[in-house]
Amino acid sequence: MPYCRREDEALGALGHEIEIFELGARKNMLGLLRCAVAYQSVRWRFQPDVIHAHYGAMTACFSTILASGTPVVITFRGSDLNPVPSGGRLGVVIRHLFSQLGARFADGIVCVSAELRDRLWWRRNIASVVPTGVAQSEFQPLARDVARRRLGWDSAAPVVVFNAGREPDVKRLDVAVAVIERVRDRWPDVRFEVLDGRRDSALVPTILNASDCLLLTSDFEGSPTIVQEAIACNLPVVSVPVGDVPERLRTLRHCHVVPSNVEALAAALAGVLAVRARSNGAETPGMEAIALESTAKRLEQAFLLACLRGGPPLRAAPAAT
Repeated sequence: MPYCRREDEALGALGHEIEIFELGARKNMLGLLRCAVAYQSVRWRFQPDVIHAHYGAMTACFSTILASGTPVVITFRGSDLNPVPSGGRLGVVIRHLFSQLGARFADGIVCVSAELRDRLWWRRNIASVVPTGVAQSEFQPLARDVARRRLGWDSAAPVVVFNAGREPDVKRLDVAVAVIERVRDRWPDVRFEVLDGRRDSALVPTILNASDCLLLTSDFEGSPTIVQEAIACNLPVVSVPVGDVPERLRTLRHCHVVPSNVEALAAALAGVLAVRARSNGAETPGMEAIALESTAKRLEQAFLLACLRGGPPLRAAPAAT
């Protein structure tokens, strides 16, 4: 999760000491017990003022159960509260139950979109809405031709990029493929670039700048990082109305939020490819709301509030793990 690591680095730049613990085992008791021993060793050595759990589900429960009086802040990012069909129906029920239990006992809650906050069963009043931040030092506009030369791409063919991640069914790759097939009736040479989670993350800014449009077809999202990154690169976006995407794209040029059906998506995408112009996301005031430096400061405030709710007196600077 490179965006989580960037977030921790931004908090570190604000003067906070960070210790990262990765919960490697989530689905078997023996693995969880081993993680618990390792976690407690790190916690007692580091003595954090705040424990920050990235995602709900097992990570949230694990963090709150083993907190031992240390304030816990949980960031919910999407699949932990949205009815995403990953892992089957029973897996969804268990994931949501653990997320809600974690929220019940957390000292602070962060949701990446207001839509996610509304899915909480309780304690919405303490939940802050802080979108996933984008590192403008990495994601910034670059001339399309320059980006294509770096990647060795054809300079003329239209390119549509799609982020399938590690769960293409959840991202609805099937819908995206159907949309591209419809668009190819007009542009047979369109290149469909699918990011599948195995691509070197350092190449993503160049890929976004080399493309003509980002296509998003998910049934559910929180605050999709790829959309924030596209905005920072002035890449037009065609999306279904999920998560905070409608809010982010509302005032941007050459960006469209349309109903979740192949015809509407194909029509909007065809319109973008007909113009092949850049968006204006990086130059708008809305960029400030999703800039990593800004979101890190808002997280800092959420941590401080959590300390006031559930922790001992703060040291000079609160730490986050």
